[in-house]
Amino acid sequence: SLADLAAAVVESLRARADALGVILEQRGGGAIPGLLMDVTQMEIVLRNLLTNALDSASRAPGERRVALELDLADERNVRGTVSDTGSGVAAADAERIFEPLATTRATGMGMGLAISRAIVEAHGGRLWVEPGSTGVFRFTLPLAGDA
Repeated sequence: SLADLAAAVVESLRARADALGVILEQRGGGAIPGLLMDVTQMEIVLRNLLTNALDSASRAPGERRVALELDLADERNVRGTVSDTGSGVAAADAERIFEPLATTRATGMGMGLAISRAIVEAHGGRLWVEPGSTGVFRFTLPLAGDA
């Protein structure tokens, strides 16, 4: 269950979120059927997206919030959305950030998003960023019957 995996990852990051002063929440996912997925690989994707969002939100003025939402994108795919109140991604950087060694952080290695995209694509899905003034990353994965 992607929802169960997401809940475990969110819970494992709760202490970090609290230390950064960021509200971390998970929404939806209860009605999503099972997926054929490598649990360890999908944990890497969720952990990377949420960690990036926590780092971004922790530098935001005002409300600091990160949310992971799971829902059905359509009858064949589940959608995950990681949103944060951080500074977002400029349209000019939307594809570059998925390239290996691309990073916007002083301590970043620039591999997390490239690896995450490769994992999602290997599962038959898609991972992208929605450029804007706050952070929004989305991914889709096929439901078990469509893999």
